[in-house]
Amino acid sequence: MSSPRTDHIRCAVESLPPTAAAERLRAALEALDVPAFVVPFVPEVAVSLSRGLVAWTDGRMIWWTSPRLSSRGTPLLVLAYVPEAAAVRLALDYAEIHKARMARAERGAEAEQPRTGEPV
Repeated sequence: MSSPRTDHIRCAVESLPPTAAAERLRAALEALDVPAFVVPFVPEVAVSLSRGLVAWTDGRMIWWTSPRLSSRGTPLLVLAYVPEAAAVRLALDYAEIHKARMARAERGAEAEQPRTGEPV
């Protein structure tokens, strides 16, 4: 049941078909030079940016687990209602993941040696 105080909130949330919301998110990410692709599931749709960074949408909202931690040190679940706003926040998370991977690759390129039995 709705109340006069919350009616405006529900009306402000745009509802799209999940695939349309995912495509809007992908296009907004592309405009920010962040690669992403849409993977349809039922009833949600995933937008994959990178290993470990996947956003989900049901057409009303977009959610993902950020690489950043909450103030309590737990994984940070992020929620957005507008694909373009979600894209900006996802682009920041993508940059953080990419930066950490590059730093690990630089450190590992010098010191990492294949373990016995591992393919080279």
